[in-house]
Amino acid sequence: MLLEAGVNGNLSDTTAQNAVELVNISNRIKAIEDAIPKIPLKYREGVLLHLTNDVQYDELYANIKTWRKWQQVFIYHCAVNLMLI
Repeated sequence: MLLEAGVNGNLSDTTAQNAVELVNISNRIKAIEDAIPKIPLKYREGVLLHLTNDVQYDELYANIKTWRKWQQVFIYHCAVNLMLI
């Protein structure tokens, strides 16, 4: 096991730290993936594009209140899956 001295003189295992970070990222991705099916299929792409790329909702396709409702449902389920609420 490779141990390196940190800035403050403490020894750290960088491989273990990287592994922990990868597990955390994997858990976040799973939480998001598990929340996606909570949105009806016809709204998924729009909600995800809006949240990730700031694409504006198409009001001809659905009312802005409908978009916001499904955005809220998605964010709520992400938070539940991440155990934030």
